[in-house]
Amino acid sequence: MNGWSLEGEPVKYQGENLFRMINGGADIYHEYGFKQVVRGEYFGPKDRTIKLESYEMQTPAAAYGMYTFKAGKGGKALKIGRASLMQEYYLNFWKGNLLVTLVGMDSDKQTMEGLTAQAKAVDKRITRTGARPELAELVLSEPTTLSNARYVRGPLGLMSSYIFDTKNIFQVRQGMVGEIKDCKVLVFKYRDEAESLTTYQKAAAGLKTNNRFSGQDIRENQAAMVDRDDNLILINQLGSYIAVLVGQDRGKVKSTRDSLAEKLGKSRPVSKGSA
Repeated sequence: MNGWSLEGEPVKYQGENLFRMINGGADIYHEYGFKQVVRGEYFGPKDRTIKLESYEMQTPAAAYGMYTFKAGKGGKALKIGRASLMQEYYLNFWKGNLLVTLVGMDSDKQTMEGLTAQAKAVDKRITRTGARPELAELVLSEPTTLSNARYVRGPLGLMSSYIFDTKNIFQVRQGMVGEIKDCKVLVFKYRDEAESLTTYQKAAAGLKTNNRFSGQDIRENQAAMVDRDDNLILINQLGSYIAVLVGQDRGKVKSTRDSLAEKLGKSRPVSKGSA
């Protein structure tokens, strides 16, 4: 296509065999829900190469999550798949339960045109559309919209945003992390209010004795503390959610906490004298 041709036969890696392809980076794919990947290499003009990897995940939510994890900040959004981003010499997009990654050997014009053309060709062959998880739709809607958002499915995804403990104290199975008004925002979703409250209570008990934090003020369904970088941390248990805000501007952290609580629709009255 457009001067690019597939070299040899694509190689498939299923399940745990992903560790053979990605040395040290396969765990995060399995955390999201990995099934298999097909990898091929295309050769083009002047011996340029493009590596194409199509990751089949267990669900569209898993594909969307891995896309948000890999895409990161910056880059140029393209109209490919459900969402796509071109960065330097690589391109990521997701559609259905597939995450597609294309990597060029450089960022010159011909290579980037080849990346785009190959991505569009793959996109046309994917018949399943897929939808973002409900939690993503909620926190990415107006008002109080998260920027630089990632959908996480476990502790590895969470630790890339903020480390509370070496253990998975929030028992994260699905969450959104991002930024609002210079504040780091983390929203975790649980099966119901009872599970959310139990998780909050256990996490708060662990944070109360964690020497990474000081000034711990632990209450029935909300907590406040300061980390070693002088960030104020506010934690609220709100119905089936737990919301965490981290930032140095105390006023912004508190106002963002209040507006996010209103958005989640499960906020409880803040007691007098609370953080």
